[in-house]
Amino acid sequence: MTETASEIILRPYQIAFPDFPVEDCPDIPEGWIDVSDESWMCPSWRVGRMTICVDFADPERREIPEGARFFVIEEGPNEVVELFASDNWREVRSFVACRL
Repeated sequence: MTETASEIILRPYQIAFPDFPVEDCPDIPEGWIDVSDESWMCPSWRVGRMTICVDFADPERREIPEGARFFVIEEGPNEVVELFASDNWREVRSFVACRL
């Protein structure tokens, strides 16, 4: 049975970033909250006090082409601090798990 347009439920990142390919989104662990909105430069999820940002797989489509595809940040009262950055999703998940 195929889905009709009215049966498809878009995730927040798909609404905020309609040009972001679904295949560029890695497997997001259960419990991570999609906090994507247009004010961010790419889809993002929150877990604990951390926000995990997922940029395009194609570096040429990224906001910062030479930057890492995945990065973990933490927002403080007056600043945003980058905690970790990598092109390897497994490394990002391990980093986040160790900080929870």
